[in-house]
Amino acid sequence: MRHGDQAALATVYSTWFDRALAMTMRLTKFDESFCLDVVQDSMLVLAKKPPKVECEAQFAAWLGRVVCRKALDHIKADKRRKKRESASAEHRSAHHAASPDLVAQLQQSMKLLKDEDAIALVLRFDKDLTLQSTAESLGITKGAAHGRIRRAVEKIGEQMKEAVTDRVD
Repeated sequence: MRHGDQAALATVYSTWFDRALAMTMRLTKFDESFCLDVVQDSMLVLAKKPPKVECEAQFAAWLGRVVCRKALDHIKADKRRKKRESASAEHRSAHHAASPDLVAQLQQSMKLLKDEDAIALVLRFDKDLTLQSTAESLGITKGAAHGRIRRAVEKIGEQMKEAVTDRVD
């Protein structure tokens, strides 16, 4: 295997994969998907740089160390990812938190829209429907729904600009 024999690597892989998976599952207590990723990365280490060992016990010890190291790497990466996602969510909610004045202005702007335009906005953005689902709910084409929503958003934008200009003046 150290000399590039692919058949030897395939034999070691098939012989040790299930053992490495069982070891990872016992070690981490994580789900199978997580453990499969850890074992796959461990097997990549084996393929790239096979160990210089003399017996099966030494190989088992080497593989155990690699699995532990890769499991820790995956756990740390998962924690970093969750921390980034949490920070991103907090950032989004902090930047999207509307002031009471803004909410009142938006509500006033919605009242000035045609009913069908306001309904389209509510379906699309409040109910979180896709554009296609919004169109189907309204009984119109997707293009017509897009146009209706675009015009309504533009109208609200104009009203919001006017409100800001009035406050500045």
